[in-house]
Amino acid sequence: MLEKIDAAILSFFTKISHAFQRLTGRTNFFLAKCSIIMAGTSLIVDTASYWIPITYRDPSLLSLFLTGPLLVVFGWDMRYCDRADDRHLSSERTKFSFPLSGHYWLRLLLLAFFVFALITSPPVFFASRGILIFSLIEHFYVLWLLMFLYFIAVDPLPPGKNKVQEWLDSWRAGFSKMLPANAKS
Repeated sequence: MLEKIDAAILSFFTKISHAFQRLTGRTNFFLAKCSIIMAGTSLIVDTASYWIPITYRDPSLLSLFLTGPLLVVFGWDMRYCDRADDRHLSSERTKFSFPLSGHYWLRLLLLAFFVFALITSPPVFFASRGILIFSLIEHFYVLWLLMFLYFIAVDPLPPGKNKVQEWLDSWRAGFSKMLPANAKS
């Protein structure tokens, strides 16, 4: 049953990733990189909240000490995403080389933790202090990590022309027809 839940969620992320790739030409590794950037931003907001009250809660001292090493790990993950994207464009093996990326139990554990955090934490919208956007970024840290794990598990489509590139090419072709030929003055 747990594998079916994971497969359904992975199918959802696959549809998002493939639609994004058809539209922009960017793969699931780009979306995974964006997710890990948001998770890193969440850590930075949490750390800044220790000195400036920009979120609704005060971070623990432990989270301050874990921020640096986690940001280093996130930097490695972003580098792996770039490598996987480069390999995809050169038609090589495109599976992400993160050791735990293929394990559905890790994704489901993070999903359970996210649901638990949503149920037990106070609503961000009704927080008495802090700035809403910073509170939202910091509040959804586990969601960003979960999105990262699902996006790296998606198999990208083969490289091809995307809709934005097709639109730009047709726009350029139409614009070049409008330019006058070299006329003598």
